[in-house]
Amino acid sequence: MLMDNAKIHKGEEMDVFYKNNGILPVFLPIYSSDLNPEEQIWRMVRRPLKNKVFKEKSEIREAFKSAFSKINNLAGLLGNWIKEFIPMDAYPYISSPYVSSSSLLPNIV
Repeated sequence: MLMDNAKIHKGEEMDVFYKNNGILPVFLPIYSSDLNPEEQIWRMVRRPLKNKVFKEKSEIREAFKSAFSKINNLAGLLGNWIKEFIPMDAYPYISSPYVSSSSLLPNIV
C-alpha cells in the first residue's frame, strides 16, 4: 500500500495491522506530493475546473464527470507509475499492481 509519511500510518500498532492483513506498506519520501499518484490524478482533474464559477451543484457534478472522463487509461497510468516507483522485489507481496479506474472515481452521481 502506497502512502505518505503521516505519523498515523506508522508505529508498532500499524506494523501489526499491516502484518495481520498482508499489507506491504510503501512510504513516499517526506514532502514529495509530486510522487503521489493520487495527487497527480487530482491535478489532472482540477486543471480544467480552475477559475470556473458554478451556480448549481449539478454543474459541479457534470464538470467533475467530464474532467474524469478525459483522463485516458487511468488504470494504465497508475500501473506504469507503480512499476516505476515500487521496487521489483516487492512485487511478490503485491497481489495486483494494477487498479480499476472505476474504483478511483468518486461517487458524484
